[in-house]
Amino acid sequence: MNGRISDALLDRIREANDIVSVIGDYAVLRKTGRNFKALCPFHTEKTPSFIVSPEKQIFHCFGCSIGGNVFNFLMKYENISFPEAVRRLAKKAGIPLPMATREEGVRVQEKERLYRVNSIAADYFSNSLVDTPSGKRALEYLRERGLARETMEKFRLGYAPSSWDELLSQLKEKGFSRELLIKGGLLTSQGKPYFWSRIIFPILDTQDRVVGFGGRILGKGEPKYLNSPQTPIYDKGRILYGLNFSKEAIRSKEGAVVVEGYMDVILPHQEGFQNFIASMGTSLTTGQVYLLKRFSPQVTMLYDADAAGVQATLRGLDLFLEQGVKVKVISLSKGYDPDTFIQDKGREAFSRLLSQALPLIEWRFQLAKSRFDIKTIEGKIAIAEDLLPTIAKERNLIRQREEIKQLSQELSLEEEILWIELKKIKSGRPFSKEALKVGSQPSDLLRKAEASLIQLLLQDESLVSLVQEKLGPDDFIHPEYRRIAQAIFDLSTREKSLSPAKIMDQLKNESLSQMVTSLLMEKREYPRKERALNDLIKTIKDNKLKLEYQRLEKEIREVLERKGAINQEKRTRYLELLKYFRG
Repeated sequence: MNGRISDALLDRIREANDIVSVIGDYAVLRKTGRNFKALCPFHTEKTPSFIVSPEKQIFHCFGCSIGGNVFNFLMKYENISFPEAVRRLAKKAGIPLPMATREEGVRVQEKERLYRVNSIAADYFSNSLVDTPSGKRALEYLRERGLARETMEKFRLGYAPSSWDELLSQLKEKGFSRELLIKGGLLTSQGKPYFWSRIIFPILDTQDRVVGFGGRILGKGEPKYLNSPQTPIYDKGRILYGLNFSKEAIRSKEGAVVVEGYMDVILPHQEGFQNFIASMGTSLTTGQVYLLKRFSPQVTMLYDADAAGVQATLRGLDLFLEQGVKVKVISLSKGYDPDTFIQDKGREAFSRLLSQALPLIEWRFQLAKSRFDIKTIEGKIAIAEDLLPTIAKERNLIRQREEIKQLSQELSLEEEILWIELKKIKSGRPFSKEALKVGSQPSDLLRKAEASLIQLLLQDESLVSLVQEKLGPDDFIHPEYRRIAQAIFDLSTREKSLSPAKIMDQLKNESLSQMVTSLLMEKREYPRKERALNDLIKTIKDNKLKLEYQRLEKEIREVLERKGAINQEKRTRYLELLKYFRG
C-alpha cells in the first residue's frame, strides 16, 4: 500500500465495513434505541457504558473515554497501525488497494517470506524436541521445570539440533535462499546455524507471527540465553514475549505483570496467571513500554531481588512514569524467579505474593530505607534526593501531590521544602508558573467555549461556513481544538458532507478521535443555537484580542522604561484594544 491512500478509497473501505458488524466480532452488542451497547472491551466494567452508533459510524465508551471510527477501533483492539487497519478492513471487504512502489513491494514480499521461513523453522524445532535423541533430553529438562506437554505445544517450544541438514534442505526445496536465511537471523554471516544444541522459544508478535527465536543452552556454556539478531521483522526493543497470549487477560484484568525471561511467563501462564509478559532481558526499552501502554493502563514489575534485577526495575519504572502508566512493584526473594517460586511454594503462595505488590513510591521508599539511615538528617536528605527524581517524572499531578505528602510524613520534613527541591530537578519539572495557571477560571471558560463550538459544528455541519467567516483554526488557543477545527474546515472545502468518521480519518490521532466521539455522544442541546454560536465566537475572539492587548501593553511598558520611541502602528492598535475592552 502506498504511503498515501486517497480519501475516496478510505471512504469506500470505511463504508464497506459497518462499525456494528466489525465491533460485533469482538463484543456482544445489544440494541438500545438507535444505538448499540456493550461491556467495554478496553476496560473492566459491570454495567455497559460502551456505545456504538450505526448512524454516525462511531463508538465511544463513557467509562474510559475511548472512542473513534471503525479504523480507530481495530487499531486500538488489535494494537496495529493505521495502514495495517486499512489493509485488514480492505481485505475483509474485498477491496483491492493500490500497488505499492517497487521498492515498497520488495520490502513487503521479503518480510512475508521471512515470516514464512520462521514458521517453518519453528515447526522443525518443535518436531526435533520429540523426534531426536538430543531433543528428548531437552524435553525431559522442560518437564523437570514443571511444563506440561500442552503448554509446550501452545508456546511452540522446540529444540535446535547441532545439524540443520534436514531444515536447510526443506527450505531450499521451497525456494528460500541462503542470503534470506542470513538476513532473517537463522544463519550467521558465515552460513552456519545461529542456534544449535539449544531449547528454542519462538518469539511471536501480537498477530501470532514468528518474528524471532530465543535459545537456552542445555548444560554448561555461554551465553546461557541467545536471542535472534536484529532483522527486518524482529526488533527486540519493540516486542514483548508472550503478549500475543496475554493481551486479552491484560485487558480484562486492567494490568500486566512484567517479568524478565521466557520461563517467567510460561509457567505462570500454565498455572492460570495469564497476564504475564517478558522484556527478554534485564532492561525494558521505550518501544516496549509504548507497546504495553496500548494494552494496559497499569503494570506490576516482578523482578529478581538481586542487584541486576533491582537496577532493571528502576530503569523500567522511569520509562513507565514518562508514559503516564501506573506502576506497582514486587521483589522476589533472593534466589527465586517466578517459575521456581511457583514450583517450590505453590500456586496459592504465588497468588498471595502478587496481591502484596507495593505502589511505586512505597517500594522505592522501602528500598531507600535499606540503604540510608532514616534517623539522621543526612539519611533523610539522601532518601529525598533518591525519590524526588522519580516523583518528578509522575505525570498525574494528583498522584504526585499525594506522593510528596506521603514522603513529607515519612521523613518528617515540611512539604514546602520538598516542593522547592522538586522544582530544582531539571527533568520533568511540572510546576512552572504557566502550569499553575491552567486551572484558573478564564482558562476553564475558554476551554469550555472552544469545546462547545466544536460540538456545535459536529452536530450541525451547516454552521461551518458561518463560523469560518468569523474564525480560523488559529483563533483556537487550545491545540487539540485547533487541530479538530482545522480538520473540519479543511474537509468542508472539498466534501459535500462531514461525517464524524471522515473527520477522524483526517485527524489520524487516537486521543483527538476520542475527543470527537465524546463531544458527539454528549447529550447537550442548544435551543437557541444561533445565539449560542455567536456568544461562543465572541468569547474565543475576545480571548485572542485580550492576549494581543496584554502583549502590546507589555511591549509598550518596556519601551517607556527604556525611554525609547513607541511604534506608531503598535500604539494605535493598543489604543483600539484599550477602547474595546474598557468602553
